[in-house]
Amino acid sequence: SSGINAEWPLRPGEETYAKGEYIIRQGSIGDTFFILNDGEVLITVIKEHGQPAVPIRTLQKGAYFGEVALLREEPRTANVIAVTDQVVCYVVEREKFMKLIGGLEFEKYSDKEAEQNIDKKEKSADCDSALIPLL
Repeated sequence: SSGINAEWPLRPGEETYAKGEYIIRQGSIGDTFFILNDGEVLITVIKEHGQPAVPIRTLQKGAYFGEVALLREEPRTANVIAVTDQVVCYVVEREKFMKLIGGLEFEKYSDKEAEQNIDKKEKSADCDSALIPLL
């Protein structure tokens, strides 16, 4: 059982990605929310144009990403790359996502907070210690 009720009217779709495939690219328009159902992904951020991406953290089953671009209606703030041979995500398009969360208040990270957390990550070997808005 996948854990998602097939009768649920806002049921998410499902997408599969191969190792090395970009699920999200930093700077792209965000119209999808993702819930990681199987596999592992790497979050990276390009801090300055022309510079290599900095690894931030990895995510496993049960994690989610893509909400920041939907809530703020801004471009994606990071890359998400499939790390394992196969990554399976539940996907929820913007319209369904907004129906699901309709009226809820969310605390939003500022860009300055995100940059500070990325800088902290660069000083630490532990990717999971960085707290940044996830896309």
